[in-house]
Amino acid sequence: MRVWILICAVALLCSAGEEVVRLQELEGNTVTLHTGITGVQSDQIMWLYESENVDLRRVDSLVIRGEIITDSYSERFRDRLQLDRNSGSLTITNINREDSGVYMLQISCESVSAWSFSVNVYAPVSKPIIKIKLEKCSVSRRDLYFLLCSVENGKDVSLSWYEEKERISSISSSDSSERLYLPLNVTNPNNSTYTCVAANPVSNQTTQLNSTGHYHHTAEFVVRLVLSAMVVLATISILLYHFTSKIVMNTPVSKPIIGKQTEKRSVNPRVSCSPLCSVENGKDVNLSWYEEKERISSISSSDSSAHLYLPLNIINPNNSTYTCVAANPVSNQTTQVNITELCDVNAGLLCSAGEEVVRLQELEGNTITIHTGLKGIQSDAQFLWFHHPENLDIKIVNSLVNDGEIITDYYSERFRDRLQLNRTSGSLTITNISREDSGVYILQIITGRSSEWMFSLNVYATVSSPYITRLSVRGPSFSASTSGSRCSVLCSAESQRGMTLSWFKGREILNQTSDSDHSDKLTLHLEVSDEDQDIYNCVTANPVSNRTSKLNITEICSHDNGATEVCGLTESMIRLAFSVLLAVVTVVLLIDHSRTYSEGRNTTTHKQCPPSQEADPLETLPAAFMVDDS
Repeated sequence: MRVWILICAVALLCSAGEEVVRLQELEGNTVTLHTGITGVQSDQIMWLYESENVDLRRVDSLVIRGEIITDSYSERFRDRLQLDRNSGSLTITNINREDSGVYMLQISCESVSAWSFSVNVYAPVSKPIIKIKLEKCSVSRRDLYFLLCSVENGKDVSLSWYEEKERISSISSSDSSERLYLPLNVTNPNNSTYTCVAANPVSNQTTQLNSTGHYHHTAEFVVRLVLSAMVVLATISILLYHFTSKIVMNTPVSKPIIGKQTEKRSVNPRVSCSPLCSVENGKDVNLSWYEEKERISSISSSDSSAHLYLPLNIINPNNSTYTCVAANPVSNQTTQVNITELCDVNAGLLCSAGEEVVRLQELEGNTITIHTGLKGIQSDAQFLWFHHPENLDIKIVNSLVNDGEIITDYYSERFRDRLQLNRTSGSLTITNISREDSGVYILQIITGRSSEWMFSLNVYATVSSPYITRLSVRGPSFSASTSGSRCSVLCSAESQRGMTLSWFKGREILNQTSDSDHSDKLTLHLEVSDEDQDIYNCVTANPVSNRTSKLNITEICSHDNGATEVCGLTESMIRLAFSVLLAVVTVVLLIDHSRTYSEGRNTTTHKQCPPSQEADPLETLPAAFMVDDS
């Protein structure tokens, strides 16, 4: 395997000061998207075209061993694109309205630099038409001219009235399916010149009206002429209808034509052949597809002015014969599908996914292989893998064959040393996958044509284990009954992307919650009886993992525990009341003792002994401690 490292110095965009350069051009012209860059030394220049939020690669120019290889991929721009490698500018010839959109230039260096160009292509605006009506004013005896200007509407078309060079009214509408109408009332016009102007950003058309003429005569003549023409046309139409209604029934139906459907960006990878049958419509004509002798689809339309079209998607073309049949009540025509010409019978087929987008889910840290289901791809095919995280388009793998040598480039730093391409099947292996690798992966295989497959990958972390706790009780909340007391428990778990938290009774799910508000923790309440013999489990799960915690009713919700809580509460209340009573009694005794002590001290002070005599210590003792000698 050989990895090419692109080293370049890219000049800055010198012209546009905005991130997106906006251009407006007239349909049919040649436009050049000037980058303002000179001396580009990049080995790879890529132009992408975005139409209705879809990125389609149009031009890819790279240098391999000194040789410049430039590929133009789009059928829409066939032979109309020219790339200037010195400046990166892109020239588009014969541009049309369908080419409108955003063009993005990517120049690959040590990093990818990009410039965007918003191109709006307009058709030339139609010439406006002025109609005139004269109304007599009996009060003022003045003539009032009613002028009505109209034009076919289109993108950014405006319609305006001018008197001389002054604009006096204007109108525009975003509904391009309706004509634009702008009225103007003129009373006794003088020598002023009135002009109606239709314009869009790239063109304009003018119709001028000289107000000095006698408009009402012209208007009356036009009305009479139109009415006469309508009468003649109605008569002719009635005659033709009666004449052709008898002939059409005997007109043989045309032979149906089978062609290829135009390829779209998002194709079903299982469909390897998509023929489109069409026929000129007529009275009672229907168009049908047959596989062998069994009709598999049919269409008809009462609008005989438009062709009938009937598509068919063939999965894995085999030995069956597919036939398109156009028929009316008196005739039929048949055309058979040429499988070899219309179908790529040698291309590998995607055998697994039946959807347009194959959806994959994987556990973080694992190795995943994005299997295409293809095999036997021709050896000179080019493989391109893109990664789309959050609406970004990042090329991660480019593998091609140049002069018999396989050259495979891995571009993304995020996937450094973690990607492995299988050129036999186009499958891509990613090692040590992480949640940041989630997104859409697109494979493009370029052989004689470009085919595309899409894979949506979601990577999840292992879910956290749930834990069960009993809700706190603030008072007697249990009622004794024959079925036992009720117990409230709460299951909790750390929240993760795509995770659900569920309560199960056996295999039956009771309730469930998910991380809809992106909180840090998920919780789920459950109420059971403490005598319940059923098995309850709390489960966390995401698409790739799950964890379970079993509820132990005996341990968490036993009746004794509840009774102990109630009794403990009652005992605490009794002890608190007794302590308060004891404290009150103690305070009362201390106050009484203090008062008694103060009174006794005052009495002793008034009965002191004479100074010449010593007091007998025994006399100072209370009477209760005196001993009677007798």
